[in-house]
Amino acid sequence: MVKDNKKVYIVNFWHGINYGATLTAYALFKLVSNLNYDAYLLDNRLPDNIIRDIYFYPRKFIKKYFKYQKFKKEEDAILISGSDQVFNPNCASDFHDDNMLNFALLNNKKISVAASFGVDKEKFLAQNSEAQIENMKNSLKSFDYISVREQSGVDICSDVFGVEAKCIPDPVIIFDNWEELIKNSDEDFRTDFEKNKIVSYIFGKTDEHLKVYNYLSDKYKTGVLDLEDYKTSPENWLYAIKNCDLFVTNSFHGLCFAILFKKNFIVLIKENESPARFDALFNLLGIKNQCVFLKQIYEKDCVFEVNYEETERKIKEARERGYEFLLKSLKEEPPLSEERQSAKEIVRENYLKKLKEKRNLRSKFKKVYHYFRLLMLNFILPEIVTPMFNSKKKGK
Repeated sequence: MVKDNKKVYIVNFWHGINYGATLTAYALFKLVSNLNYDAYLLDNRLPDNIIRDIYFYPRKFIKKYFKYQKFKKEEDAILISGSDQVFNPNCASDFHDDNMLNFALLNNKKISVAASFGVDKEKFLAQNSEAQIENMKNSLKSFDYISVREQSGVDICSDVFGVEAKCIPDPVIIFDNWEELIKNSDEDFRTDFEKNKIVSYIFGKTDEHLKVYNYLSDKYKTGVLDLEDYKTSPENWLYAIKNCDLFVTNSFHGLCFAILFKKNFIVLIKENESPARFDALFNLLGIKNQCVFLKQIYEKDCVFEVNYEETERKIKEARERGYEFLLKSLKEEPPLSEERQSAKEIVRENYLKKLKEKRNLRSKFKKVYHYFRLLMLNFILPEIVTPMFNSKKKGK
């Protein structure tokens, strides 16, 4: 089938050290590619990211399955931000301008797909300054289509920014062919896995989590495979979740896969952590349980009770809704209002201004570096080296 001639750049955390970020990027990349667009993940890595990627455990996965490049400034390119917490200015703040697609040219179509603010409206307002919110307001008003991952995101868009947003599921739910990856898992990993039928994937693991693992291991008479320590491939990571008896996590995407694979699971969160992302998924899929704190593990049975027959029906509905939004936002051209055109111009002007300031700063740094180098070569080094050289001559 002939590809659509339009290029699509996808902006998210595909280069983050996080299985969920890698796999939601994979899902969206595949969904867009399967619609016959020329899809690329935006290569906006910083120099330290590129050095770190040499040791990054999904590096082979990225090279095998992704296409990525820097923005070539095509006027007719489509830009997508999402999924994950791309609308959270406190999450990977170095990339916030890119996540908001502020680098776009005036004619680029701008779409967000299942973007997340990461928190509810009350916390979002508490965590961000008026200046940050005003900047984001212009950026969001310049989008042609907006979809968010949580209903709380719809409320933030409407009440804080005055823009309309659709609520759709994360791309890992919209995409429906994970078996293609799972069948590429390693045979050696599968053998090791058979000894540990409880699988955990916890960010910010502490000694208390280790105690919980020991408790669950004793309770269910099986070992615990800690995927955060194992540093395996995304294919193996998926295999472990698909084939475990119990999955323990505080990862949003880990939870998504546990539900997709119809597993028993426990969701652990910190005392001060917002459960908004998880609750939104539970509400979407009609799951009644709630996240639990560490201490509750010892007090009650914390395994979620899920009616997977009903959940499967809701997943199908959500998947269709998400796919419909993606198809429409890519194919259709929305009428360009004066407000959106004005917002696009303001965002572009602000971005170019910020870019100029960065270049001026780099230029000043180069001048200081050049001056310091001359100073070292012509004055400081001779003062150090000459006496040393003379003393050696006298010694001879």
